[in-house]
Amino acid sequence: MTKEQLSSAEIKKACDILRRDDGVGSKNYITEISWILFLKLFEEIENIFDDISASKMQDYHFVIEEKYHWSSWAHDKEYRKNPEKMLDFVRGKLFPYLKLLSGDYGTKIAQIFNTLVQPKILSGYNLIDVVDIVDKINKKDFVDSHLLSHAYEEILAKMGNEGGWAGEYYTPRSVIKFLIHTLDPQVGQKIKDPFTGSGGFLVESFEYLKQKSNWDTLSTKEQKKLADNSLFGQEKKQEGYILGMMNLITHGVLKPNINLANTFGQDLNNITGEYDVILTNPPFGGKEASQVYKHYEYPTSATEGLALQYIMKTLKNGGKAGVVLPDGQILFATGLFADIRQKLFEKNKLKYIISLPAGVFAQMGTGIKTVCMIFEKGGNTKNVVYYNLNGKYTKKKLLPLEDMESILEDMKQVDIFDKNLDEKDIDAFNIAGEDTNQNFDRWVVPLEYFENNNYDISPKNPFEKKDIVLSVDENLSLINKGNTGFTQEFENLKKLLKDNDLV
Repeated sequence: MTKEQLSSAEIKKACDILRRDDGVGSKNYITEISWILFLKLFEEIENIFDDISASKMQDYHFVIEEKYHWSSWAHDKEYRKNPEKMLDFVRGKLFPYLKLLSGDYGTKIAQIFNTLVQPKILSGYNLIDVVDIVDKINKKDFVDSHLLSHAYEEILAKMGNEGGWAGEYYTPRSVIKFLIHTLDPQVGQKIKDPFTGSGGFLVESFEYLKQKSNWDTLSTKEQKKLADNSLFGQEKKQEGYILGMMNLITHGVLKPNINLANTFGQDLNNITGEYDVILTNPPFGGKEASQVYKHYEYPTSATEGLALQYIMKTLKNGGKAGVVLPDGQILFATGLFADIRQKLFEKNKLKYIISLPAGVFAQMGTGIKTVCMIFEKGGNTKNVVYYNLNGKYTKKKLLPLEDMESILEDMKQVDIFDKNLDEKDIDAFNIAGEDTNQNFDRWVVPLEYFENNNYDISPKNPFEKKDIVLSVDENLSLINKGNTGFTQEFENLKKLLKDNDLV
């Protein structure tokens, strides 16, 4: 089958199978499918690596021994006759083996399966039914590991949408790619997503670096260095950690640098900026316990406020951040939120705020409006450029990257961040952005406005020329004034004619 053929219906069928299993709760059938899918795809990817090595007259050393390969147990005829024996093998031999893997890459797989502890499936019949669905993916149906790994991404998204948790882990791919293209990470830089989820930002960053580095021309040693030393992540929730690790491994990052930990629990006093690029969609709308955030300079319990402080702290000087934030109090509220924004202006160059339509996240089951914030650490902010993306997006009409490419192209022409702008400059920039052929609105706001408005960075144009709309009373008053003026002028004219004996 091809990657398109593992349909949402089949994924839903697999989920339904696990729902009926007495050992699988509603919150973990996604994880159960994911480890099964991971083992299937990992064997396929190892086979591809083996073929590549053979073509170069080199030996490939499999991370997983042959007797524990997917095909060795999933296709075993004895297990097919007695599915409970398959379950016994998975629980009693496969998982213990995977937990003890060592070596450069085996350690990471061991971390995943030690986090899982044990499969939750209690029925061998249910296990074999799910295995049969996943087994439809075959290496021969893919021309390379790139397509195979993206099959995992697509299936992960489908599972997430079915399970109702996708909004927590899965950012629309077009938004991720847009931010990566805007920040343009370079080979050799350290890229981090401190709220990794299923790893979408890191996966797409890796694909971007592979293109920049001419991946196929690199030696095996150079490829390993790029994959092992470029990407870093952290995830609080076990499900997200497992999915993120698996996702990166199936994309060829066999040694993911992802920690299972609450990012907000780190003491910011002990953190120095070490990352060149931070790309993330942090949790928002949540709350953290006071003992978690007490070491923050601005100790708000709101996760979006904590996230922005964390990002500013962990970027190195000259580093760049692309962050998805809710179009809410983090942008305009007073108090600690205003203090956080003021620090953002005084210690960083806030360059862009891109307002996205509410429907962009509809596929994740939410209509929340969001913005993308882009800034560089160091210096201070003088002017902020805003883009408002126009368009209507729904669960069925997803936002394609093509709809954001016009903004990317426009950004290449913008050179206004460090200039002292007067009213004419602002008008000229804003008017130049009023191209009716574009799918976005554009305007610039200077520092003075923010200083006078509690550093409110909401995506609204304070210089927009609006049509004057009068109330009924105001219109009647003007008409009355107009009639009064006309009557007076008419009387003056009659007097002038009479005085000159013309009437």
